[in-house]
Order: sequence, then C-alpha cells, then structure tokens
Amino acid sequence: MLRKWPSYRDHAVPGQPRRGEEIRHFADSARRIAANFRSQGRILGGPARSSREDGPVKPVAYIETSVVSYLTARQSRDVVVAAYQEVTREWWSTASARFELVASELVVTESGAGNVRAARARLEMLDSVTLLDVTENSEELTRLLLDRGAVPREAAADAAHIGIAVANGVDYLVTWNFRHIANAAMRSRIELVCRQAGYEPPVICTPNELMEADHADDTA
Repeated sequence: MLRKWPSYRDHAVPGQPRRGEEIRHFADSARRIAANFRSQGRILGGPARSSREDGPVKPVAYIETSVVSYLTARQSRDVVVAAYQEVTREWWSTASARFELVASELVVTESGAGNVRAARARLEMLDSVTLLDVTENSEELTRLLLDRGAVPREAAADAAHIGIAVANGVDYLVTWNFRHIANAAMRSRIELVCRQAGYEPPVICTPNELMEADHADDTA
C-alpha cells in the first residue's frame, strides 16, 4: 500500500510537485504502521540468537547494500525513496547501540561501485561494521537458494547476501531490496530452503520495521 501511495496522490492532485512535508508525513505513517505490527506481535518476535561473553548480548543485524545506499544518497525527489532515506538515517543513528552491525565483502564490493564520491561515502559508513566470512556453507546455501528457485538465478548476488547472513547465524537481515529479499511472495520459499539445509533463517526486514516502538509512538 505504501509503495502505491505516490500514484494515488498524483491522481488526486495532478501536476503539483511533492513537498517536503508530504515526505515527512509518509515516513511518519510508515513508522506508525510498523509500530502497529509490532504491537500485534507480527514482526520481530523471539529471542536473539547472538551470544557474546564480553558484554551485553545484542542481536546481530546484517546490513545489505541497499541500506547503505539509502543512508548516504542525496535526497531523492521520489517521495517513497525519500521517505526510505529518512527512516534509514534515523534508524542508523542509534542502530550501533542496539545491534551488532555486520556486513560482508560483497556489501563492500557493491558499495564501492559507481560514482567515486558516492562510493567513498558508502564505504565510510561500513568502516565500523564487522565483515562476515564467506564460507563453504554460505556458498552451498547460496547455490541451494538458486537451484530450488527461492531466488532467481539473475539475482545471484541477492542469494549470496542471504546465504552469508544465514550461514553466519545473524538475527536480522536488514534490506530495502523488495524485489528479491524482503519480498512477501518469496520469503516463505527462502525460509523453507534455509530450514531444509539445517539453518534457522533470520528475520528479513527493513530499517523501518526495526525502529523502536516507543519512538514510533512519539510521532503518532
């Protein structure tokens, strides 16, 4: 519904540019919806699977490349993308205090592509993020996701993100990739393949779904 909002809005007020307050309203609406899901226990349930002996346990969140891209990109004129950017920046501002943030060399490689200045900004955001290993297990799971049709073969990099995150036992895979990762139609197949391979899949979610419920209530 949220992704269809721009077409509804433009039909209602044709020819008028989207304003900053509309972007902020859209972002606030997204937060309220996520808070409502949380209150019903429909998202982000269950204990964290991470474990550390040197301090308090934090859930582990794998940061997929789209999150880094939205975090550092110039403000988009598209109201939906702009709202995602705003939510991502707000989530990132406190994420390291609440999660153990991890990524992979694949995220680094993808983030380093393209415009030099934009790539540098993305890579700087990854400086403090732990990089997970690509293992034989993650490579095998990636192949299974592709061979069993959970992820299309043309999206092999997306399957690799999932394989790395799952094989390393993270709690959350955080992404804005709705096409091949945070996709309701594909998620059940992804989870099935992971479980058949002997892994418990992480919660696949957007930064918006990880925003603290009390913060979302403040914006209501």
